[in-house]
Amino acid sequence: MKATKIFLSAAVLIIIGLGVYYLFTQPALAPDNLLDNSNQPQSGDKSDLIKVDEPTPNQVIANPISISGQARGYWYFEASFPIILRDLNGVTIAQGIGQAQGEWMTEDFVPFSSSLTFTTQPTAEAGELVLQKDNPSGLPENDDQLIIPVKFDLNTPNNLGPCVVTGCSNQVCSDQEVITICEFNPAYACYSQVVCERQADGNCGWTQTNDLQTCLDEFK
Repeated sequence: MKATKIFLSAAVLIIIGLGVYYLFTQPALAPDNLLDNSNQPQSGDKSDLIKVDEPTPNQVIANPISISGQARGYWYFEASFPIILRDLNGVTIAQGIGQAQGEWMTEDFVPFSSSLTFTTQPTAEAGELVLQKDNPSGLPENDDQLIIPVKFDLNTPNNLGPCVVTGCSNQVCSDQEVITICEFNPAYACYSQVVCERQADGNCGWTQTNDLQTCLDEFK
């Protein structure tokens, strides 16, 4: 009887020991609500889909920036794909398209080129050149992108493009043509006598004057 009790006690201890061993040696399983089910495109090794010859990673770039490389035909749509240049503060410095330099309706690699003109000054010394797979379907599972890290020389001002007066009533000062709602606002007439140019922050805008402020105050 005593031997039986000893045997049972030993068996229980062995079972407990195995349980503790299993608990501390097996990888922890994440709860379902903590699993990464994101469909956001991830940038890693995309060399089987797209290759960039210029610029090289961490290259110091200036305005304008030339981009070249090659991508599989299905990276394009209508022979192009979007490109965005931004700094690490999230400020968009320039954007444009990569243009196929050959027949794009193929699964083979097709050369592309692009030239982006800065529309604003970088606010950080580092940034990202984002080459996005064109996705006419709009479905997240069809998104993809390649990110090339780049650097900016903040000590050398970039020669930004000219500012233009645009909008339906010529009420907008921008670095590119924009479309606005055509609505009547008498205050828009105030901008006809002021200068549209780049401001101290590098962005296009109306140069503020006392006459402009007085005019705008009349229509408040």
